[in-house]
Amino acid sequence: MLNCGKTSTEWPISGGNQFSGTIPGELGNLTKLVKLHLASNRFTGSLPITLARLVNLERLWISDNKFSGTIPAYIGKWSRLRKLSLHASGLKGPFPDAVACLENLIDL
Repeated sequence: MLNCGKTSTEWPISGGNQFSGTIPGELGNLTKLVKLHLASNRFTGSLPITLARLVNLERLWISDNKFSGTIPAYIGKWSRLRKLSLHASGLKGPFPDAVACLENLIDL
């Protein structure tokens, strides 16, 4: 349950809900977010540039969706990132070079 009176570090969506549509840019305002699990839904469109502000993110799961576009370069700036799941996400292209510098990344 989301409690807007407290600071939450985990997004209250879990995978497999068949949510659809685009990811709202306002999600980037949750700058204390540590985990974001959006896998196994029907999300479309590109990842909003505002997600670049999620610098505390440690885990991102966006696999099994219908995104379009390329893997955003800003992922390479998430220095705390430990787990990144992008398979079957719909995103195309090579990983940004900066991803190789993510020293905490242990699961790709």
